[in-house]
Amino acid sequence: MNYTYILCALLSVEVVQGAIVVEYLFDGSDGSEDAFAPSRVLEGVTSSAMVRGSGVSARAGSEAFAGGTWTTASELDASDYFSFTLAPDVGTSMTLTQFDFDERRSGSGPTAWTLKTSVDSFTESVFTFSIPDTADTRSHTVVLSTSFENISGAVEFRLFGHGAESSSGTWRIDNVSITGTVVPEPWEYGMVCAVVCGAVWWKRRKNMICSRLNAI
Repeated sequence: MNYTYILCALLSVEVVQGAIVVEYLFDGSDGSEDAFAPSRVLEGVTSSAMVRGSGVSARAGSEAFAGGTWTTASELDASDYFSFTLAPDVGTSMTLTQFDFDERRSGSGPTAWTLKTSVDSFTESVFTFSIPDTADTRSHTVVLSTSFENISGAVEFRLFGHGAESSSGTWRIDNVSITGTVVPEPWEYGMVCAVVCGAVWWKRRKNMICSRLNAI
């Protein structure tokens, strides 16, 4: 029996590459729910519901997740955001490569959005975008840096809206997803290798003993 093939098969089963790690489609929502669960989550990862920061109030927005009372200041307010958290299961790590979502503002809604994460305790902006003065729906793709590689703990994503033309303005998001890779932690690879290598050693040792006994 070729144990190399067995080892490769065991490892390949555990690795999921270039997949959608979590996705929020908000199907059936009216936009004003306090929280909305993800539509799908990749095996090996858990994810929270989408929620609002304490500075954002619920607003209606069919098939989306909406909010109002966004800050009118050009700089973001630390409590004005949409948020969700994802974490790999114990013994697993994840590399996150891409953040995608759609958004739409009302006529007096936020004029900018900023993405921050708990990877650096929300210190640096991952990306900032100036929203055009239209009510069109826009699709965005943010490529994530190497800071999101081999993460073994929970990561919170916060999407801040700021610079609203009025505190009564609204902003909604839809089709939020994270793309990436989920793999076992290195110790799991080591465990598999140890088991397979031990089996190979024992088979060879047994064959050698049997050959010597037959020669007596």
